[in-house]
Amino acid sequence: MISLANVDISEIKDAPGSLDLSGQIDPEEKQAALLLSDARLLVKKPIAFRIKLEGMGYGIIELSGWLQTEISLQCCRCLEWFDYPLERNFMVDYHSHPSHPSAISEHVVGGKDDEHPGAVEITEDDICVNNYTGNTLNILEECCAQLVLSLPMVIHCRKECKGLCLQCGQNLNVKECSCVPMEKEGKLSAMGLQLRKIEHG
Repeated sequence: MISLANVDISEIKDAPGSLDLSGQIDPEEKQAALLLSDARLLVKKPIAFRIKLEGMGYGIIELSGWLQTEISLQCCRCLEWFDYPLERNFMVDYHSHPSHPSAISEHVVGGKDDEHPGAVEITEDDICVNNYTGNTLNILEECCAQLVLSLPMVIHCRKECKGLCLQCGQNLNVKECSCVPMEKEGKLSAMGLQLRKIEHG
């Protein structure tokens, strides 16, 4: 499997050119496993990738990528673990450090009326920019970050998940319980139910 932790960009760093990479990231490889663990991602399959690096001149490299894999997630309603497919298309710029003046838009705040003299204003374009030094890029870090960004905001095993009984904790997707429905009590998340159990021993 191709390593994305040390990609040679010496030929496209300062001149127009491109570099195409494709393959799989082994989630059990030492560097990848550490990054995925830090991000709390339980990856079940190798991460398929297609990466294109384009040299734009002045030390600027544009990365366009595609990732696909499968991870394990825990439902916030019923607390069951389930397999979730991930797919992500993304674009990121890499700028050599110190960046070319046109690479990152900066506005230095100064003057007697400013509250923070000498502060640097970060523009919206800077958010998708990574800085680098030397002739190699660690694309592996960016790939792991992009997987995190592709996670759903609210994690449900399925749209119609019934969650847990608010009284006995029975997983209502497995079977119904005999508890009397609680009136005027909105739906409680599985995490809220766990907290209730802890509070009452």
